[in-house]
Amino acid sequence: MLDQSDLVSLPEVPATLVTLHTHVLLEDPSGRSYQLTLCWPQEARPAEGLVSVLSPVGAALLGLHVGSVARWRTPGGEQGSARILAVLGRPETKVGGRA
Repeated sequence: MLDQSDLVSLPEVPATLVTLHTHVLLEDPSGRSYQLTLCWPQEARPAEGLVSVLSPVGAALLGLHVGSVARWRTPGGEQGSARILAVLGRPETKVGGRA
């Protein structure tokens, strides 16, 4: 993952990019929408929508933009996916972005 990364200054990070501590609005394949916030593993509380960036879902979302579809494998081996509808907030920018 890091070999495909670019280092940019904070003002250059698009408001539609999913990063650590990003609060996102997602839509699953059935059309149900839900919100998650990416966090450090020690902060994770999945029942409250706080998902570790090292979890399958968190790792799939990290680095994607609004409009992208994240795909991951569940612990049971099934395919999970969700479309990123909006970045509702990121602490470093104080703004959100939508498709």
